[in-house]
Amino acid sequence: MYARDVLSVGPAGLGMLYAASAVGSLLAATGMGLAPNPRRSGLWVLVAVAVYGVCTMVFAVSTAFWLSLLMLAGTGASNMVGGVLRSTINQLLTPDHFRGRVAAVNSIFTMGGPQLGQFESGVVAALWNTEASALTGGLGALLVVCGVAMVPKVRHFRLADDVTQLTG
Repeated sequence: MYARDVLSVGPAGLGMLYAASAVGSLLAATGMGLAPNPRRSGLWVLVAVAVYGVCTMVFAVSTAFWLSLLMLAGTGASNMVGGVLRSTINQLLTPDHFRGRVAAVNSIFTMGGPQLGQFESGVVAALWNTEASALTGGLGALLVVCGVAMVPKVRHFRLADDVTQLTG
């Protein structure tokens, strides 16, 4: 709908919109591979989810093709950063005998969450419009970040400190 009704870019533009998130993910993964480990992993996860929400909201109201591409790339990049850090935290801090259970619970959220978000998007789009659908999705991500950020242990979490305490 965005390619056709909002941005009027046709099939080639639609392909670029689909690819933008993957390009952002690839760039973020490359950057994370080259950069030193972030000291404040908890804060970086919160920032990544917040950036995802903001990029989604800006995409929702954008009528400029270039800005839409940039925002979709931003969602891919921020999703990659948050996902890699969450996965690393789970693997390093979860005791061996709980790792399978923790991975299963994590999968419920990472696999089921996006489908629930798509359901929400469809309901909101049917009740209002496509832009409101994307806007409320981004707003939901920001509200979750605000709620989780209120927990000081999450905000101040440092992966290196916690791994050292567990192992040494």
